[in-house]
Amino acid sequence: MSPCPADYTRSMSVVEIERQRSATVTPIGTSRPWLSRMPPGLFAIPFGMLGLAGAWRRMTPWRLEATDVVASFLLSVATALLELLLILWVVKFVRYRDDVRKDLAHPVHGAMLSLMPLTVLLAVALWLPSSPQLRVLAVWLVSGAIVVQAMLAWRVVVRVATGELPPEAITPALYLPPVGGALTGSLALAPWGAPGRAPLSCRLRLSTGC
Repeated sequence: MSPCPADYTRSMSVVEIERQRSATVTPIGTSRPWLSRMPPGLFAIPFGMLGLAGAWRRMTPWRLEATDVVASFLLSVATALLELLLILWVVKFVRYRDDVRKDLAHPVHGAMLSLMPLTVLLAVALWLPSSPQLRVLAVWLVSGAIVVQAMLAWRVVVRVATGELPPEAITPALYLPPVGGALTGSLALAPWGAPGRAPLSCRLRLSTGC
C-alpha cells in the first residue's frame, strides 16, 4: 500500500524542520566533546562578577569595612575566569569551527556571543583606573572588543530588520549586542581617555529604546 500524500508531505516537513534545527544548534550529547558544546553564556559568570566588583568599589568612599578587599577579590577572580574562558574559546574556534558557526547562527547563542567582548570591555573599565601602566594593552583590548561587538550588533540588527528571524525566535537576548555594547563601551571609553565618546555611546544605548 503506497503512503498517503498527506503523510508524505508531513514527514517531509518534519525532516526539513529537523534539518534546519541541526544547522543552527550545536548538538548536545555525551558523544560530543565537551569543548565543542561549551555555550557562550558562560561569559555571563565573569561579567556578573565584574559588575559586583564595580558595585563594591563604588562603596569604598562610604568607608565600609572590607569593601576594597571584596572588590579586589571579585575583580581578580572574574579576570582569571575570563582569561580561562577566552583561551578555551580560542581552542574551540580552532578545533570546532563548525560548532562556532552554528552558535553564531543560533538566535540565542549568537546574541550571547556578545558577552565575550562585553566582559573584556568591563574588565578594562575596572582595571585601568588603578593600573594606568596597562593603558597600551587597554587600547588594543578595547579596540578589538569594540570591533567584535559592533559586528555582532550589526548582525543582530540586520537579521531582525530583514525578517530573517521568525517571530518565535525574537527573544530579549537580541537586546544584548546593541544595548549592552553601547553601555559597556561607554564605561570602557571613559578611563581610556575618551570622555567625549563615552557620553555619545551612552546616548546611543538610550536611543535603542532600552
